[in-house]
This record gives sequence, C-alpha cells and structure tokens, in this order.
Amino acid sequence: MNISTPINVRNCHIEECIDFFDVPGFILDDGIYASAFGQFNYIYRAKGIRSIWFKNGIINECTIHSSIDENGFNLNYEEIEGVDLYNSKDFFDENINQEYETTCDKYKDPSFILNKLLNINKYYYKSYYLEYLIDPPDVQILSDYSLELRKEIWNSILELGKRVIRDKKNDELDFFKFCIDFMRIVNNDIQVEQVIDFFTYIIENKSNIDLNLALNLLKELKSSDEEKISLMNEINSKIDSNNKSDILEVKPNIWGIGINFNEVFERIRILVRKKN
Repeated sequence: MNISTPINVRNCHIEECIDFFDVPGFILDDGIYASAFGQFNYIYRAKGIRSIWFKNGIINECTIHSSIDENGFNLNYEEIEGVDLYNSKDFFDENINQEYETTCDKYKDPSFILNKLLNINKYYYKSYYLEYLIDPPDVQILSDYSLELRKEIWNSILELGKRVIRDKKNDELDFFKFCIDFMRIVNNDIQVEQVIDFFTYIIENKSNIDLNLALNLLKELKSSDEEKISLMNEINSKIDSNNKSDILEVKPNIWGIGINFNEVFERIRILVRKKN
C-alpha cells in the first residue's frame, strides 16, 4: 500500500494505491512494533513480522515495513518463509521437540495454532492509517468464529467429562484432565454458563453417577485460588438465591481457598427448579 499524501486519500484509486494478495486470508499472528529514528521524523513507523493464513492453507511469514510521514502512508509486506498446513506432511513428521530453527517451526505446536484461532479479532473497516498497523482497544472484539470455537471446544470436553462420571470410564479420565490442562496452556477459560450446565447435569443425574468423581473433576476446571474466586463470583452473580452461605471457603491447610460445593449445588438446585 502506497498512498502519496494523507490529504488525497479520498481521491486515491484503490487499484493504483494497493497491491492485493492473490488469495484472501487473515493475520494469524502479529509481531510488528513501533520503530522510529530521531524525534519527530515520522508520524508513525513500524516493522516486524506478520503471519498470514491464506484460504489455500498456506501460512506465509512476512516482514513488515511501514511509515506515516509528510510523504503519505507506505506499507510493504515481504515474504520470508511459508508452510502449507494442508499438505506439508514431512514438515510435521519432523521431531517437534527440537529447538526452533525457523519462524515456521512454531506451527508444529498445536497449542500455538489453537491459541491464535481462539483470539481472532472481528473484522472492521479501517478509518485511520494507523489501524492497518495496530488495533485500538475499541475495535479489539473477538470474532464470532473464535467465540463459537471456544464454546464448541469446551462443550466437547464437558461431554467427555459427562461420559467419565456417568459410565465410570477410567480410561478416559486422564484424557479429560489432559484436555483441561491443554485449555490452560492455550489460555481458553471456560464460560460460567457452561460450568452451571455441568453442575445441572450432575444434579439431575446424581443417582447414576459417581458424585465424588464429579466433584473432583469440577475442581480440575479451575486450579488456582485466583481462578476459583473469579469463577465462583461469576456463578454467584448468575444464580438468584436467598441463602447467605458463602460459595468460597477458606481452609487452613495447604489447599488454601476451596469451593463450597454443597452451597453451589443448593443454588443450582434452586435454579433448576425455577427453570422447570
């Protein structure tokens, strides 16, 4: 993109100012940063690397050079490396535990790809030159795709948890815990509504499930004290109850803050009765 002066942007014929990629895609990973030499030489200057995932399955690593100054706005992409995620079998067959040798090696880590897919911003029309380089806070909104993907992944994990506690599938117990830990790695927190639904399922099927196992699995969903406080406060705000008992309880032992599951169950029971 090369626009001569900011004043003339409205008169710019887009085919003369912008060279488009041959295939549509989106920015998967953004690693550009401000770069200026001397005071007041530029309105803004940036460089770095962007990863672009194209519709045909190719991810290109591109260097970025951009400047906004009295001469206008300039933005250049230069491809330095790429990988075809749909066809690069040999690429993934290599030892994924080896040290990164190229920028594309990070795509061998499934947690990296999933983290990026779960945090795609919603598309918005650019109003300022700077928005081609950085996203202001008011437009940093998760896309419908990422929101739905987050929900679907957790729903699948919780369905696995239901099978574990309903059918006492010990062989799947470790896999369920692995999935919980993996979600922590990709930084995808479970939604409070999904936890409530899981509680509701346990209450409605308590005669057919291993209740102790169910409680232990619920504890797996949030491990740290800070996470427990946040989750239980959200649950507390979602459930209308006249009971004054605390959902969180402080225990004088190495476990620190615990969850008063009896109180949570009681509040969920009230919620279930209201729905029925």
